[in-house]
Amino acid sequence: MKKNLPLFISLFVVFAAISCGSNKYATDDFKKTTANHEVVALLPIQLTYSGQLPKDMKSMNMDSLNENESGKIQEQLYFELLRNNHPRKKNSRLITYQSLQTTNATLQEKGLNIKDLYKKDPKEIAAALDVDAVLFTKVERRILIGDKTTNAVNTGERAIDMVLGIAGANVRTPNLPAGRIYFTISLNEKEKGNTLWQINDVMEYGTKYMNEEVIRSFAEFAGRKIPYRK
Repeated sequence: MKKNLPLFISLFVVFAAISCGSNKYATDDFKKTTANHEVVALLPIQLTYSGQLPKDMKSMNMDSLNENESGKIQEQLYFELLRNNHPRKKNSRLITYQSLQTTNATLQEKGLNIKDLYKKDPKEIAAALDVDAVLFTKVERRILIGDKTTNAVNTGERAIDMVLGIAGANVRTPNLPAGRIYFTISLNEKEKGNTLWQINDVMEYGTKYMNEEVIRSFAEFAGRKIPYRK
């Protein structure tokens, strides 16, 4: 007869992301102001890193790394916006999200990189892109444990999981926190550049998840927050 495992192990929940609390803001006339919105642009993501950066990351060209990772997040978040862009209520209307190729190419033609973009007047950006509103997304990826610790933890977890598997136990080691993603998403309209809606939130990811999984989990998490899907 198999011995019961300690209760605290069986109660662990493995997760890629958890919400740690959010702050939302929307203007009182949000529905009225956005009633005639048809096209919205998702701008390139402003990305920063903090915390215990891996040694190989410290030696990298951070501008190049940020641009590359920003592009991945923008593509995945755009996919989630499209995936969630369906009628949720009777008579709901759909928003057209401008293609990323059009958005990014237009911004490049205007000589606007990410750093400059987030300093510009939103109404100027919306006018340049010929859209009704723009989505600004700022992301801070904070690494909680260094690469050596992550490797040690993963090695230990794999060994324990193997032992548990051999013993026939239907549990696995917990997915320990490896980092947090703090983000702010703002929706600004074209007419006056005013912020119509904004959210500040944070999600946590574990040691067992690869970079692509972290980005996908973040995009799924953030994509559900966009007010147009209500």
